[in-house]
Amino acid sequence: MGQLEEALVAFEGAHKHNPKLGWVLTRIAVTYSNLGRIKDARNALKPLIKYYAGKGVEVVNLRTQMYLRPFKDKEVEKCFADGLIKAGLPGEPDGYYKIYQENKLTGAEIRDLFFDQTVSGFEIISGKQWWIKRDKDGKATYRGPKGYVKGEVTDVEEISDSGKSWVERNRIYNQWANLFGGLEDCFPIYNNPDGTPEKKDEYVGVTVYGFVPFSIAD
Repeated sequence: MGQLEEALVAFEGAHKHNPKLGWVLTRIAVTYSNLGRIKDARNALKPLIKYYAGKGVEVVNLRTQMYLRPFKDKEVEKCFADGLIKAGLPGEPDGYYKIYQENKLTGAEIRDLFFDQTVSGFEIISGKQWWIKRDKDGKATYRGPKGYVKGEVTDVEEISDSGKSWVERNRIYNQWANLFGGLEDCFPIYNNPDGTPEKKDEYVGVTVYGFVPFSIAD
């Protein structure tokens, strides 16, 4: 955190070498912000925001960007998030999921909370609501958006699918007849202290393709 000038030289060098490295722009913007160069920070981030806005994809926001850059040090995490906000990234200060080890659910907790139960959330990209109903043995049904293609929002149709769920190694596993090509999908789940039933984000699954916030359905 204390070698900002050196970091800026490295990031700007990387961007000059390969301007297509969009992720470098967030680093440059955060470094400028923490150096007090807010105008430069905003100018650094503008191309990335404009690029995704043109695609109609709301992935350049604080919550999604913080998913892509997990931190173990909470102070560094907050410093990075504050830098992005100062640089003009959409989002609210402190408006990102705190994925900390102490909030991770055990396998027993996952089974007790989410089996013989219906959960629901809002799909990150489309904003459409989805539902998963599981019985006590893990038989599951899905209803919700089909998704998006190549990072661009499409005319999102609602689909239904069936499958099964089970718990191993403190992770929930899902396998659907059609979703994800019928491949197994697994992830840990964390309690979200800032979540609410209205936002349907009292729990957060952390997957290789993004956050999966959800709550137990009414």
